[in-house]
Amino acid sequence: MNEIIEFFNYLIGLDIDLSEFFKVWIPALISIVGFIITVQTTKKNITAEIEKQNSKNFLESFAKIEYDIAEILQLCVIEKLEIDKDNYFAIKKYFPYYIVETRGNEYRNNNCAERIYRLCGYVTTFCSGEARLLFCMLQQEYHKYDMEDMVGPEDENEKKDYLEKLIAIISLLLVQIKLDATNKYMSYKEWIDIRLPIYDGKYNIYNHCSQIIEENNLSEIKKLEESASKNNNEIIIDLNNCDFESNAD
Repeated sequence: MNEIIEFFNYLIGLDIDLSEFFKVWIPALISIVGFIITVQTTKKNITAEIEKQNSKNFLESFAKIEYDIAEILQLCVIEKLEIDKDNYFAIKKYFPYYIVETRGNEYRNNNCAERIYRLCGYVTTFCSGEARLLFCMLQQEYHKYDMEDMVGPEDENEKKDYLEKLIAIISLLLVQIKLDATNKYMSYKEWIDIRLPIYDGKYNIYNHCSQIIEENNLSEIKKLEESASKNNNEIIIDLNNCDFESNAD
């Protein structure tokens, strides 16, 4: 306030007509403030529109992402257990239906590594930090024994355990992507039950999921999974009714 009084005294000492001064400068100041507000508002509107468009694109892509992940799941089982893709009865041991695309007698896009890589664009463009972490884990685990000097699990139990860990990562990745895209949570147990209804090692997969959640501090999924268990294992939980903050980057 003292500075303002001194400023006006300075103007009076210069013999300036204050009415003329205010007539010129007040509209100018109003215009400057209005311009700043307009720029900030426009910037916020553009950012909001971009986020809205990204969310729309992500939601439209989600059905395809989920189908791709379901195919990755089947291809992982077939590849890691070294099942002959033409052995229908061996495949039926794990899946009541086979969704990997076919053309005539030939399988299309049955390269699992390529399918996993194809998800990369969706994950890096639309998804949260947790989804990116799980996607990196999936790549690392899938390619774990690809080097020439690396020997994969030879014992059947070790091979099965390795596969079940892969399935756990795939399941958690789908759950996290669905959470990012729709703001709805689906229990990983429910998704595994839907996609592997006749698989006899589902409880081992559940245990791998719990271990991955704990080791990587996936607190959002952990809290939502606990909520799902308390609500009679309901598949869908609305995040708007959950009182916690997300750790997503």
